[in-house]
Amino acid sequence: MADFRGLLIAAALAAGAVGAQAAQPALTSDQFVSGWQDQAHALFNQGSSRLDASKTVWYVPPSLAPGRYVLVQRLGDKAEVIDGYAFEIHRGDARRDIRLLLSPSYGNVEALPVEAVPELAARPFRDASR
Repeated sequence: MADFRGLLIAAALAAGAVGAQAAQPALTSDQFVSGWQDQAHALFNQGSSRLDASKTVWYVPPSLAPGRYVLVQRLGDKAEVIDGYAFEIHRGDARRDIRLLLSPSYGNVEALPVEAVPELAARPFRDASR
């Protein structure tokens, strides 16, 4: 019975966290710096994850320069930040291999330097790839 209660508590906390995230308005390209499109870099969709079939694997190209990046869902000339997903590439990471797991609802994911989203640049950085 204790295990069942633990699962209920975890489910309630997760539902609360999802509700809290949903209450915040999404950051859209209207809030990005001018010229953000030139700074965005496409990620490669590698299909369903072998570990979790409910997720899609997105590969970060090794040509991406060192820096901090957030993920955006690109919709033509517009984009929206995918909340909670960010990663950092450190100088000298020659053998890096970054793959991110996302909901399959995302179809055109790009990495955007965090500096291109002023509101996020002012917040503490959370690296989802570590």
